[in-house]
Amino acid sequence: MAEGGNSSEIGQLDKDFQELAKKLETDFLPNLSYREKLLATEWLVKLRNTKGDIAELKLRNRFTKHFLETPKVFSGAKFKDLPANFQDSLEELRQLLPKTPDEALNPTKEEKLSYISQLFANLPDRGQFLASLPVPRAGSFYILLTSPIQETNNEEKKD
Repeated sequence: MAEGGNSSEIGQLDKDFQELAKKLETDFLPNLSYREKLLATEWLVKLRNTKGDIAELKLRNRFTKHFLETPKVFSGAKFKDLPANFQDSLEELRQLLPKTPDEALNPTKEEKLSYISQLFANLPDRGQFLASLPVPRAGSFYILLTSPIQETNNEEKKD
């Protein structure tokens, strides 16, 4: 059995997983194409073999729920193929799942830095203008991108 944590909570997580796995096998798998069934079976084997603490078991159940709630999950970009790090723990594969509301509201430092990099990459001048501005000590700044609208004159010019 899984190590650490409250055994009744672990038991409940295992029971929930067994119910979800049964639904996955009976309701979900028969509707998939051959290739999708292979992928789903690989994931199901991995999820069934998951042992760990309560957080790992909760993550296992999140993956299973995601598969059930997303009908075309194995034809989508994230689960179309097995990831290169498929043999790693579920924690390493967590980024494949959509973010929970709590994760979306509380990004990690790395995510915050990636947002800034993404902001600069998406600007027309690649952030040269922003980089030339002084950095605010506290607070935030507002960016408004504008582009001129080219007016077209449909009237013919008179001679």
